[in-house]
Amino acid sequence: MKKVIFVFLAAMLLFSCTGKSENFTVTEVNGVNLYSNTDVPNDPEAKLELRKLFTISSESGADSTAELRYPYLIVEDKSQNIFVLDVMASNVKKYDPEGKFIKAIGREGQGPGEFYQPSIMYINNDTLNVYSNGSTVISKFDVDGNFFHGKKVDRIQPQWEKYSPSGKSLAALVFIPNLGENRDISNLNYSMLDLNTLTVKSTFLQNSMNQEEVMSGKIHFIDYYAPLAVDDEHFYLSDNSDYQYRILAYDHAGNKKSEIKKSYQKIRYEKNEIEIYREDMSKVMRKEDILKIDNFKKAIYAMYTDKYGRLLVIPSIDRHKDKDGVYLDIFKDGKFLNRVKYDLMDKSTIGLLWLIRSSVIFSGSRLYYLDREKNVIDVYDY
Repeated sequence: MKKVIFVFLAAMLLFSCTGKSENFTVTEVNGVNLYSNTDVPNDPEAKLELRKLFTISSESGADSTAELRYPYLIVEDKSQNIFVLDVMASNVKKYDPEGKFIKAIGREGQGPGEFYQPSIMYINNDTLNVYSNGSTVISKFDVDGNFFHGKKVDRIQPQWEKYSPSGKSLAALVFIPNLGENRDISNLNYSMLDLNTLTVKSTFLQNSMNQEEVMSGKIHFIDYYAPLAVDDEHFYLSDNSDYQYRILAYDHAGNKKSEIKKSYQKIRYEKNEIEIYREDMSKVMRKEDILKIDNFKKAIYAMYTDKYGRLLVIPSIDRHKDKDGVYLDIFKDGKFLNRVKYDLMDKSTIGLLWLIRSSVIFSGSRLYYLDREKNVIDVYDY
């Protein structure tokens, strides 16, 4: 009897171990780690617990420079002071760690300490840097807002800037227009940028598209804009597929280090989702009647990294099965830890890339939610 019990327990232990390993497997091919995950969480206790601290908004009766017109980028300094690049106001608004407005830095213009179409902001070695696309000048300030140097650089047109939570690394989708014999081709290069020179350090993927086809709606934007994220060791890029959930991870020099995969089934757009997308895109397209949209959603909608060294992924959701849910998939070292609810994101935008009415930025120790329709910023600890 004891022998039977022992064999039974051994079999159960083997089954348990086998089942656990099947949820997450690692193989190595030519020096690249391949991480495979199922839908089963490996750490059901993993979470992103948001605690709202305060809201930043335009202050009634305050200095007009405090008015938020179009907050675009946010960075924290090491003292948790908050810097907001307002591209419509052509200034940087500085707030203390509790969200109290301190001052506006810079103003519109092309003189020393002025901004002309500002598009990039970052802090490097206790220096606030603001790049103006119109003048191709990096204006440098100390963190108190005192201007001390302007540096002329080659023009660069980044989009979808992503900073590591520490602020030490910057990735972007670099737009290069007017290429080809007829100057009608644009490149979109997924790149790491050097914070000292604001030049491209490495490029991971290059997409080319015809500008006329884009503006006429003949091609689907989502096919050219893959979600990306960065930390101080890796550049993460979705493979932008509608049939598999796959993330490519590179070091900052451009060497592929790993692939992260998770179980996934194709998800078809609902009719009302397509209608919403067409209505929104028709505001910027010339021929909305032929606006192209695929039948299936991309597996991955957005990606972020947080202060705990985790990769956070917003997956597309099948609205036939789940009408209202928005979720985050939490990964650590390639392993799927858990799927958690994520109430910050508007459910109507998931899977519809261009409905960008808000933005989430992980900077320093906190998460910043930018509502660009209301021009307010909610600040969270996590």
